[in-house]
Amino acid sequence: MGGGIAALWTLARLRGRGFRVALIEPGRLGQGQTLASQGIIHGGLKYTLSGLFNQRAAAVAAMPSRWRAALAGKPELGDPSLTGATVLSEHCLLWRSSGLAAALGMIGARAGLQTAPTLVPDAEVPALLRSATGSVYRVDEPVVQTASVLETIRRAHQDAMLAADGIGALEWSNARLRLKTAHAGVIECKSVRQIIVAAGGASEAIVEQLGVATSDSPRFVRRPLHMGLVRARAGCPPLPAFCGHNVDGKQTRVTITSGVDAQRGCVWQVGGKIAEDGVAMSEGEFRSRLQAELREVLPLLPQDVLEFASYRVDRVEFAGVSRQEDAALERVSQAISVALPLKLALAPLLAERIEAELRAQGLQPHATPTTSRKVLATPVVGRFPWEEREWTH
Repeated sequence: MGGGIAALWTLARLRGRGFRVALIEPGRLGQGQTLASQGIIHGGLKYTLSGLFNQRAAAVAAMPSRWRAALAGKPELGDPSLTGATVLSEHCLLWRSSGLAAALGMIGARAGLQTAPTLVPDAEVPALLRSATGSVYRVDEPVVQTASVLETIRRAHQDAMLAADGIGALEWSNARLRLKTAHAGVIECKSVRQIIVAAGGASEAIVEQLGVATSDSPRFVRRPLHMGLVRARAGCPPLPAFCGHNVDGKQTRVTITSGVDAQRGCVWQVGGKIAEDGVAMSEGEFRSRLQAELREVLPLLPQDVLEFASYRVDRVEFAGVSRQEDAALERVSQAISVALPLKLALAPLLAERIEAELRAQGLQPHATPTTSRKVLATPVVGRFPWEEREWTH
């Protein structure tokens, strides 16, 4: 249950391995955390800024190469082919703020990674970074257009997807799952052996709807972010495509990735520490902070031709762990488990763990492939945050 990258990748893996599985989405595919993510396939860079290659970095270190294989149509065993998905950038840039702490952070960022940053020659430094303090580096963490990734998997597996008419349309009892759909009426799934709830921020509500006792229900914690959006004003040249991290000490001060806006061409999403600090700010306060940060980290960016917006999104984790390390899976009843990938990049790892858990419970693939049925009520891909926000100068 769910329709973000975790649910879709798991659906593709389990079907490819011979399991009989269906995906049920009570809303639109990716509408929560996936389409609000910046699309970076992290390789552990941000976790090494302290100079330590820790457990969190190790969990994601192999993910960029794994995603690249899938994007090239040569996926590792069990991963979906993502040919047709859009790669916005093959890498991210890395530059630092002024100060000794930032310089030390850059040293840490170069330690222990499969995707360790490499120096960008002066002639190849983008115009926006010509005034950067110190050197500019390139880190091989690709940036994907998340909607295209979801659509690629959707097209390949739409015969195994159902769009429920909201969370309240789900009914679960005695190994039977009933759901109401907007266009195909009531559909019943019989002899359901296991339900994996992989719905991000909607997971808690779905678990409650399925009737899991409060004492058995996982405790969730929401870690909010306030993300910035930037694009060119009407009639002005569009922003250049740009993906990169500004490092300040042991943290990423600002992370910028590019998307596509139907009205203005390129649109930037801005995260990093500013997104965490901005949680307590109003939209007006956050916009002022965003403009000030961009003046500091990209002084060559002309702001008089820009307009700004912002949006809020929650990262959902299991409670009880101070900082979770990687993809998480928690069994909440004999037939129901909850899965949280924590990061877009970790979807392959989470799908692996789900398959391993199913096999440990005695569920096995079928000897004959699952036959495709008629497409009844396929969910559609949701909208990016910048398509639903109001912009101001």
